[in-house]
Amino acid sequence: MASGGHVLIACDYAQLELATLAQTCIHMFGQSRMAEVINQGIDPHKYTASNMLGITIEELDAHPDVKEYRQKAKAVNFGIPGGLGAATLARISTIQYQAPMTEEEARKWMDTYCRSTYPEIDRYRQSKGISILFSNNVKVDLHSLGLNGGSMDPTVGMIRRMMHGHHTKSMSGEPYSDRQYEEADKLLSLCREHTTNREVRPYLTRDAAKEDADRHLFSERIKTITGRIQSKASYCQARNSRFQGLAGDGAKLALFELFKREICVVAFIHDEIVIEVPEGSDYRSRRDELMEVMKTSMQQVVPDVEIGVHCNGVMKHWSKEVENEYEDNGAGKGQVIPVY
Repeated sequence: MASGGHVLIACDYAQLELATLAQTCIHMFGQSRMAEVINQGIDPHKYTASNMLGITIEELDAHPDVKEYRQKAKAVNFGIPGGLGAATLARISTIQYQAPMTEEEARKWMDTYCRSTYPEIDRYRQSKGISILFSNNVKVDLHSLGLNGGSMDPTVGMIRRMMHGHHTKSMSGEPYSDRQYEEADKLLSLCREHTTNREVRPYLTRDAAKEDADRHLFSERIKTITGRIQSKASYCQARNSRFQGLAGDGAKLALFELFKREICVVAFIHDEIVIEVPEGSDYRSRRDELMEVMKTSMQQVVPDVEIGVHCNGVMKHWSKEVENEYEDNGAGKGQVIPVY
């Protein structure tokens, strides 16, 4: 709620983390299909949904379940780049986005997403394979233990899923066999015997807790475009931190610029900045200034991807449900009317 004699102006970034993800992929691989989609002004969630279904965006818009499919696409767009597997993706889509998705459907969407919709995301997810992370942390040459290039990632991935608190089924949904458990135990025993890193030895067992195993056996040191460094990042943390950290750095630049302009920031909520201005101000110009600062500041760290900023409205009480109202009955050219 605004203080006496003041109102709130709220603006947020549009699909910010997809833009910073696309910028990160451009930095890492030199190209990004996601950047092309955003720069063409295409709704990335509708683009993803239409690709998953094998139809055009126009056909998607005419589909009776367009809202549900777009919600599924949001779960996919925000989940797959961050390292989610099929089971977790299906659960998040169903519960958090209220778009029911089966584990089998999630696997199909993941395959299409990484193979043809945004090929750079497959490279991003596998920028360091699970076997490389394991070998780097354990400090053991897996070749010397009998693993070849084609079997390393599947074998080490299987061991990670077997750790306490993970799963008892393979990625295909089949329960692990006694032979596979024996294979995992044998490799972990050899690693305990040959590792030169004493710190990880207690965690080279299937009884190791999921969090401990991720931190000590499957973590990595990552660095964002802006130089933000995170050590011992788990697989999912490493994939999320690169683009989420970049978004955070751009937002800090915007907040600092607003501070220099003596604009009163009262809240920063996820991707949204809320400022307070005196009642009777030129709300339209104050809104436009806020949007300009947010956009230009973020473009400093995301130079190759268009940044969208949307004004949620001028209001006395903050709410995500508020929409802009104008003196000219919604034509959008007159003064903004505060919502009380």
